[in-house]
Amino acid sequence: MIPELARAIGSMSDEDSDYILDACLKTVQRQEAAGWQMIMTPNGQIFYPDIDLSAMVQIAAQVIQDNLGNFFRAPLQPQAPGAAAPL
Repeated sequence: MIPELARAIGSMSDEDSDYILDACLKTVQRQEAAGWQMIMTPNGQIFYPDIDLSAMVQIAAQVIQDNLGNFFRAPLQPQAPGAAAPL
């Protein structure tokens, strides 16, 4: 799912991709010695310098999978030419 999500985000406008990433990242917490901490501030700044764009996409993919995974059907297996797709 991550490569597909990365391609989809890469094909979006900057505003749209920022919206998706921000919406996902604002829901994520990270466990620290002081307890669970949000990884993003309410104004969209990442607290942790080790979270780069690759990590952001992986986190967003997990958030989407956790929240919308049951909404989407499982990916279809490759079909032989002329074979009917399952319903």
